Amino acid sequence: MGPERGTAIAVVKPSARTRRTGLASWMEQVLACHATAARAPDVRAVHQLRKALRRCRTLAGALREADPAPEWRAMLKASRTLFRALGGLRDTHVLGQWLARLAPADDAAGSNLRYRLNQREVDLTAQARAALDAFDRAAWKRSIAPLAARAARHPPGVPLLEQLAMRRLLALHACHRRALRDDSSTAWHALRIAIKRLRYACENFLPDLHRRWGGDLDRLQELLGEVHDLDLLWAEFRGAHLLADAAPRRAWRQRLDAIRAPRLAAYRALMTGRDARWRAWQAELLAPDRVAAANRAALAHWGARHGSDPARAAWLAARFEQVLDALASGPAPPACAGARRPGVAAALLHGLAATGSKRPSRRQVARRLERLPLPIGWDEADRDACTRVLAGLGRRRLGGAGVTAEVGVAARLLDLLAALAPAGQPLPVLAIESTAGGLALRVTPAVTVAELYRRRLAAALGVPVSVS
Repeated sequence: MGPERGTAIAVVKPSARTRRTGLASWMEQVLACHATAARAPDVRAVHQLRKALRRCRTLAGALREADPAPEWRAMLKASRTLFRALGGLRDTHVLGQWLARLAPADDAAGSNLRYRLNQREVDLTAQARAALDAFDRAAWKRSIAPLAARAARHPPGVPLLEQLAMRRLLALHACHRRALRDDSSTAWHALRIAIKRLRYACENFLPDLHRRWGGDLDRLQELLGEVHDLDLLWAEFRGAHLLADAAPRRAWRQRLDAIRAPRLAAYRALMTGRDARWRAWQAELLAPDRVAAANRAALAHWGARHGSDPARAAWLAARFEQVLDALASGPAPPACAGARRPGVAAALLHGLAATGSKRPSRRQVARRLERLPLPIGWDEADRDACTRVLAGLGRRRLGGAGVTAEVGVAARLLDLLAALAPAGQPLPVLAIESTAGGLALRVTPAVTVAELYRRRLAAALGVPVSVS
């Protein structure tokens, strides 16, 4: 961060073509900033290159959650060494700036630390030059077009990317509570990183939110960035044993606190109390309907990557909810309410278990679902219920201590719906209605293999079920 925030820094403006894709723009910015830093790795050049690399790495990490292609891992690996090599040098530059601002001319501790930083800068500059020389510009340039094409498959504002921002907001809130409770430099630093990740997610994936939130997020990141700089400076003094005497130690603590305390107070003014920013952010981004849509999109996307037919999965999930809604209009069995969440999820993930005559065991399904990022609001019990529904599909018995009535209803209803819409066939038209104490389904075209599943569903529900 550093105290010289008003310093003008030349920014390479992307062309009209690269402006269309944020990732392509920042990847080209890396090449331009790399060329500048390779000539002279000074304060400005290192800062600009680190910023461009960080943007690329943040975008790649986020998009990798939605699209786990090996190209993202290759890009992250290609930039890791250079990004880390520049990190120490950037910290040294920032600490030198703060020291020049805060240290009196006759301060012995400040002079000694300045000498140590100068010596360290020489070594770190040599390491940075080696990393700059080793950076493969040609490979980076070749990867811009294919990675930009992959990023374009996930346009801003879609529910799948909204879930990424939701996760960032939940992580920010957890770090916020920890920082207020612990009041440690480590906790405040983790909070700054969480704010930065949310800001980048909104900026690149949710531009409407960024227009409203961006100013506050940028301000919060700036405040905590300066707090982190001051904490690093204090750690340098303590680590070098330069403040052994009480008088200089007290003087430096007072200097740092005179800057640090107002910034933390400004953070608390924005993020605590009845008008706390995070409350408004949660009310908007984590609205129940919005969370449900994002979870559904994420489950559908994950299911499609693991064998589900997207159209059939969407049909199964929609009809599953319609049946539960029809049952709710009458004397619905108590298990129906709890069957909705695992049943809809299992419908969207149907391909994990629908493997023809050879069905995976519950342990195999569980291993597959362990890689599924938990949807917003889920816990491990929800994942286990979804696992048991998927593992029970097509089976005569749903034995097991963890099989609840909700799991039984979800599995039997999904079995019947899957039988009415065979894989590889056109999706049928299904009319659903609640009858006097029961459920009636009319399917076009007619299906003759559903009788077994109809009887199993009727037994699980405890009400008559007819299919015509």
